Amino acid sequence: MVNLKEEARKFSPTEKVYLENSYLKEINANLLSILMESKNKAYLVFDKTIFHPKSGGQESDTGTIYDNERLFEVKKVLEVDGVAFHYANIQKNSGIPEKGEIFRLKLDWERRYKIMRSHTAGHILDYAVMKVTGKKVNTIEANHASIGSYIKYEHINLSPIQLEMIEKTANEAVKAGISVNVRYVKREELEKFVFNAPNLERLPDVGIYRIVEIQNVNSIPCSGTHVKNTSEINYIKIKGVKEEDDGTVIFYETIP
Repeated sequence: MVNLKEEARKFSPTEKVYLENSYLKEINANLLSILMESKNKAYLVFDKTIFHPKSGGQESDTGTIYDNERLFEVKKVLEVDGVAFHYANIQKNSGIPEKGEIFRLKLDWERRYKIMRSHTAGHILDYAVMKVTGKKVNTIEANHASIGSYIKYEHINLSPIQLEMIEKTANEAVKAGISVNVRYVKREELEKFVFNAPNLERLPDVGIYRIVEIQNVNSIPCSGTHVKNTSEINYIKIKGVKEEDDGTVIFYETIP
């Protein structure tokens, strides 16, 4: 069993290329380490990555890592203390690679793009829920995913009419074709740039925050991958709602 917490101390934080360009599908990266978990499974650490880890309510990217002689199928990515560990099945191996070797990192782009659309749709649903209910509603958890997306809110009693209005309001923002922009701000600037954002009281205390802004919709601290324009979502469909002990879950998907 690989102790990722201990291993993370050996590396500088991974350069997260997806924060600046969510549309980059492939890059070359320098291998820093390969940690064998078994004969056919390993964790790979690189100087940079386009793979988003499972975090912030967004599921992990998948894809492949390869060179001319070796092929790894990335099943998930975990971030520990700023270091990205790519957990992969070894599909083709002509010898264990060494530190400094160059590999090609390639996303499962179709899946990633679904996640991007889903995550931006989740931000729009937060806005629609606030607008229809007339109050700020914090989120408890979320799964912005390729399949099975949902957001759990603090308890809100939603009537069938309100659910219809939430879907209608969300899709008005989708059809409006609004640009989705990213900016970085200091903590003392949050009040100036953030609006309609849930969970601000739970924000960790860091020096710089990445803000994802959908003009006139909301501006939320977020490290996820998003589309550039709301029109890319096409349509947000609410699939159902479920009351649980600790909150209200709205299930949704983007169509197509």
